Amino acid sequence: MNLENWKEPGTYLNESDGLLHCTECNEPRQYITKFPVAGTVVGCACSCINIHESYVKLELNAQGEYFKKVTRMQNAFAETCKKAREWRFDMDDHKSKSDVINICRNYAKNFDKIENGAGLLIYGGVGVGKSFCSACIVNALLEKGYECLMTDFITIINEYNKAPIDKKQEYIHKIASYDLLVIDDLGLQSTTQYAYTIATAVINARIMNDKPIIATTNLTVQQLLGTNDINYQRMLSRLFEKCTIIEYTGEDRRKKNAMNGNPEFLRLLGIK
Repeated sequence: MNLENWKEPGTYLNESDGLLHCTECNEPRQYITKFPVAGTVVGCACSCINIHESYVKLELNAQGEYFKKVTRMQNAFAETCKKAREWRFDMDDHKSKSDVINICRNYAKNFDKIENGAGLLIYGGVGVGKSFCSACIVNALLEKGYECLMTDFITIINEYNKAPIDKKQEYIHKIASYDLLVIDDLGLQSTTQYAYTIATAVINARIMNDKPIIATTNLTVQQLLGTNDINYQRMLSRLFEKCTIIEYTGEDRRKKNAMNGNPEFLRLLGIK
């Protein structure tokens, strides 16, 4: 039904009952009441109008769900992860030497069956596709209506610092409430006890709420555990408690793309 061009059907006087009827479906558009005053003629809707109203309700609901979906997608990625909004599993180039992409597909596919906040820790070299896989999970879950966030600890700490004192705990609760939290590029960027305290608070809040975390890192497990900082070890211990550790192997796509370059750009530079 074309809702934009729809016009209410006209009426005609039906000689058999003396009431107005629809010119489209021939159903009455009037009826005679018995209460409160008998014999009063009032208007009513025919099937044409009822069907149209049903479509309008469906359309409005669809639009509402669409805008909710757009909002979820806009809010799902930190400023540092905007490009990840476009990443989907069907964009995989199938050049990876790892089964991680399939593991991530299965994680997203069976997300509703995952219990106790089970997550993933994906480690591997630079540019092999760890962030891509994680973002694909986020986008797949957004399509299903889940609330997700892909960010990093530096952004979390900065947002926590910007929040007023009376809103800091509320921010932690918000981070803990997402159906899935992806922490991209986990490393040794923040070395202060204060930073570790905030990061641990976020991880603890999610664990207490049985909410999963997916973390990616360029470091090996040995490198992650190599520091003697007790605060960092405590944070990692909580993270490892809920995450299955997966190695992602493959070539550095960023380096390869940089070497290949954009043909038109290289032509402008006189390289090719």
